Amino acid sequence: MYLYQGGSKRMKNVKRAAVLVLVIALLLSNTLVSGVLAVEMQEKDGNKYVDNLKERQILVKFKSEGVSQSVKSLVSNKLSLGDIKLSKKLKLSKIEVLELSDKNAVEKAVKEFKNNPNVEFAQLNNKLETSSIPTDSRFYEQWGLYNNGQFVNGRTGKAGIDANTMLAWDITKGNQNVVVGVIDSGIDINHPDLASNIYRNPGETPNDGIDNDRNGYIDDVTGWDFANDDKTVYHSSANDYHGTHVAGIVSASSNNFGVTGVAPNVKVIPLKFINYASGYTSDAIEAIEYAQAMGVKIANCSWGGTVYDEALYLTMKNSGILFICAAGNSRSNVGSSPHYPSCFDIPNVLSVASIDSDGFLSYFSNYGGNTAIAAPGGSILSTLPENTYGFLDGTSMAAPFVTGAAALLRSHMPAITYTDICERIKNSVTLLPSLDNYVLTKGMLDVRTALDGIPSGIGIPSNIKSVPAESSLTLSWDTVADAASYDVEIDRSKIVNITGANYTCSLLSPGTQHTFRIRARNASGFGKWSAINIKSTLPQNSGTGLRAEYYDNPDFTSLKALKVDESINFDWGSNPPDPSVQNSTYSIRWTGRIKPEFTDYYTIYACTNGGVRLWINNQLILSYWSDVNAYIERWTYVRLLAGIKYDIKMEFFKDTGLSCAKLMWSCQNSPKGIVPKERLYPSNEGNKWTDKMNMPTSRESFGTAEVNGKIYAIGGIDSSGRASNKVEEYDTASNRWVEKPDMPTARFGFGTAVVNGKIYAIGGDNGSGQIKTVEEFDPSTGIWIQKADMPTARRYLGTASVNNKIYAMGGFSYANGSETIHNTVEEFDPVSNKWTAKANMLNPRYSFGIAAYNGKIYAISGCQSGGKYTNATDEYNPDNNTWVPKANIPTGRYGSSAAVIGNKIYLAGGSNYNDGGVLDSVEEFNPAANTWTKSTGMAAARNNPGAVGVNGKLYVIGGFNYVTKQYKSTIEEFTPPVNPAAVLSNLVLNDENVPAAGEPVSFIAYASGGGEKLYQFYVDDGTGWKLVQPYSSQHTFTWSPPAKGNYRICVWVKDSTSKGSYDDYKIIDCSVGTSPLMFNAITTDKPSPQQPNTPISVTADVTGGADVKYQFWVSDGSEYKLMQDYSSSNTLNWVPAKEDKYKILVRVKEENSIKSYDLCKT
Repeated sequence: MYLYQGGSKRMKNVKRAAVLVLVIALLLSNTLVSGVLAVEMQEKDGNKYVDNLKERQILVKFKSEGVSQSVKSLVSNKLSLGDIKLSKKLKLSKIEVLELSDKNAVEKAVKEFKNNPNVEFAQLNNKLETSSIPTDSRFYEQWGLYNNGQFVNGRTGKAGIDANTMLAWDITKGNQNVVVGVIDSGIDINHPDLASNIYRNPGETPNDGIDNDRNGYIDDVTGWDFANDDKTVYHSSANDYHGTHVAGIVSASSNNFGVTGVAPNVKVIPLKFINYASGYTSDAIEAIEYAQAMGVKIANCSWGGTVYDEALYLTMKNSGILFICAAGNSRSNVGSSPHYPSCFDIPNVLSVASIDSDGFLSYFSNYGGNTAIAAPGGSILSTLPENTYGFLDGTSMAAPFVTGAAALLRSHMPAITYTDICERIKNSVTLLPSLDNYVLTKGMLDVRTALDGIPSGIGIPSNIKSVPAESSLTLSWDTVADAASYDVEIDRSKIVNITGANYTCSLLSPGTQHTFRIRARNASGFGKWSAINIKSTLPQNSGTGLRAEYYDNPDFTSLKALKVDESINFDWGSNPPDPSVQNSTYSIRWTGRIKPEFTDYYTIYACTNGGVRLWINNQLILSYWSDVNAYIERWTYVRLLAGIKYDIKMEFFKDTGLSCAKLMWSCQNSPKGIVPKERLYPSNEGNKWTDKMNMPTSRESFGTAEVNGKIYAIGGIDSSGRASNKVEEYDTASNRWVEKPDMPTARFGFGTAVVNGKIYAIGGDNGSGQIKTVEEFDPSTGIWIQKADMPTARRYLGTASVNNKIYAMGGFSYANGSETIHNTVEEFDPVSNKWTAKANMLNPRYSFGIAAYNGKIYAISGCQSGGKYTNATDEYNPDNNTWVPKANIPTGRYGSSAAVIGNKIYLAGGSNYNDGGVLDSVEEFNPAANTWTKSTGMAAARNNPGAVGVNGKLYVIGGFNYVTKQYKSTIEEFTPPVNPAAVLSNLVLNDENVPAAGEPVSFIAYASGGGEKLYQFYVDDGTGWKLVQPYSSQHTFTWSPPAKGNYRICVWVKDSTSKGSYDDYKIIDCSVGTSPLMFNAITTDKPSPQQPNTPISVTADVTGGADVKYQFWVSDGSEYKLMQDYSSSNTLNWVPAKEDKYKILVRVKEENSIKSYDLCKT
């Protein structure tokens, strides 16, 4: 029979690789089926393990010592074996290790010995194979001790999936009087993380060649090598890496470098019986007997096999030692395919499976049967020989975690029995649903709770909720009957005891993940912990939603609205998605980033009744680009890492019919729901400029226009200093330029405007002087045609179109030795091809910025007489032909260019003499608020550039820098910031005490996002909401409740520029003049079971509240039936009519509560 070690089955970056193929001999009744071992070990260093004399050995236990020689002679003569030598006789078990001259005869000899009535048992000297190879060492990545979701050895963990050792060390780190036997390969006893924790035999004098303590082992100062029968417990790295790794998991020193063991202050004794990849039962038994004689009470066994071993079984059973055993690495159910010694049915064997850092059973781990518990076993960092460290995987690594826990228990309670150690470990596990069908306890090792003791029968807190803020998390849960207080475990590093079913953990960092779990306490002790809850504080500048662009056509070319949508959760029906969108056919694009809370495989849902496309990190993951009139939920899977922001884009279009759009997700830790605003970040986050493909022709003072999402650069002054007629088209989607037909008249300093998809070039200078020429270009045909001349010849004028009319204004002309700066305004109708004079500008100017927004035209800054620039912003209304002044721009300039993005006007570049000459600055004008704001500057300073707004982005192109004498061909793209909505993080009562009637009480609203925030407060006393404090900048509200009872407080918040009723709101409950309602228990006056038709009184025990009402329901397993509606009686008198198992549900509420119930209990 052969055994294999419960060690590494999965490794990355291996330094050596060993492949083992085993065919295991099986023991069936009294017949030994021939055992064959096929071992293929491929190692980069060429080492191969060869047979040795132990393969010619068998183990025999005689019923009495006097018959030994006669039975051996009988078997030898019958099989013609010659002399059967006694290799050794194990001291305690009296098992004889017999050596045959022919290894091919061992199976026949075992059979003959077994058939002899004087023999208790006989078997092969079983062999063990190992396969654990270290990977490259990496420090400070011991997720098995403390897991906060970190990335370790290529795997991202889940916070809280660890052995809970940090809190255990608050009680004990071990006692040096506790000695753990590591029955394994050898241990590097000089490793700096192990040397101080290696057991030293006080009865032995080192290297004197004398058996000082007379235990039969000379100079056994630090254990013994039973495989080679000598004192050297460490031979080489290749030979003894496995035992060294196991020893480090148990008790590596806590010495501020390297790694730390589970029990860093206990001793380990090396009990080597494995050489390289194999060891034998006889040596394992001798190691156990040695440990027994040395007083060892706990031993780690990270090895095993699939064949029952009687000799090993009896030795372990009678040793008085607790054996922590690896469950094995064949991904087998040991209930049907046993693994030994982990499956020995004896009380001093505890079998351990392996879990990975995400809380799931390791893919290699055995399970089922008597596998008791799981512990960390995947990617475990520990000590390796020659002062190194590395990762190994396997149940071999999981077992020493439990061994370390057992050592801490014995350190804390020296008189504890191995039975009690097992019970504490098994009854204190952290329950994991992922282990329900794999280990008996359904959980993983929890060292701290094992030290606390065995939980009582008090209930487990449930319905745990959290309210996150940037620097705190407020937890609440349902009260537990009979609980006097609660323990709250925080981040596996602190436990606080509180009264009441809520707790606020403060002083946390924004945007950080934390673990919590809760258990109840009373006079009888503590209950079991709740499941681990992973919650995150809100990040600084927490997510506020996605950037939303609304278009009134299906191809994203006519932007009508630009804003931040908190989430994609819309059901518009037959209404437009935004008031600015008037067509029944429209499209919407949402962009930004999505930040998951958990590392997991997410199901992403795009739920629409129109065409939809969805990208994550620029990868198209869903595409159904056709209109439908049915609501369809489309989904796909994607793995996301916690805390990482992923680019996300969702596009939607609708042609006809009802309309809706939703973005949802779900994962193991989060039920299906709308992706919340806190996890979404608008695409303009960062507010940066991006370089795009250069324009082919460097130029300045040129015309720009946008048609169908494409930008046209026309004419200007090229790098030769001459007027140009070149036309080039830029596709923002493909980031490509192409040439178009030349403009008939070369010119610069002219105006451009677009009407009905056609571009008009107006006036300017052809190199010989100002002109009045007007030419029309149709991008769809590439044809230019002449139009009626503008009445006033001029250059560096401004032009804009409103309601299909073009307005030309301002500009400069030079004639007969004198200059004229114009204030004239002329309107052109492309349909009639006629010009009409309009009201003059308030301020004559040229080389200024001009833009049309919301039916009005804005003339911004520019140059006036004597080369002086103006800061003036003037607004022209074509409807009534009037001008009004608006807020001055902070930085006056000339040679700038303006464009509209959403509801803002951006003025880019230009020149002045007070602010450094050529400018790279950009300023933003809000026409609705009549305010200017400095925006993020461009990378390149430029004068006379072109500026165009396309699909919610600003493009600034070309220009000239007269300081460096450079004509520009560069183009920069800017995603303007969208003022995000205000977001409420919390609404709190600013008083720990229950408020009293008539006494003032304050509430504080905490909000983030947006600009200037406004708050509005409401109170509901049960008769409806009443406005008590209208919108103001005051985020606190002080109120005197008129009477005791239950109230609800609501706060609305919005950005001061928001057009909605509110951006966000929050509601909290407030009890006045009463203690909080608490449901303690439901009791009956008779015990269960009872006979049918027996009267039973059911009583609800409730404390607190005011004018409490009770409602009783009974279910016979099919449905709940109302037995007694709300009344002041807390007792139901009930007569069950039939024999059955019934459930009783009681709802309670305070009389003035507006809820259907306040509390309920079953």
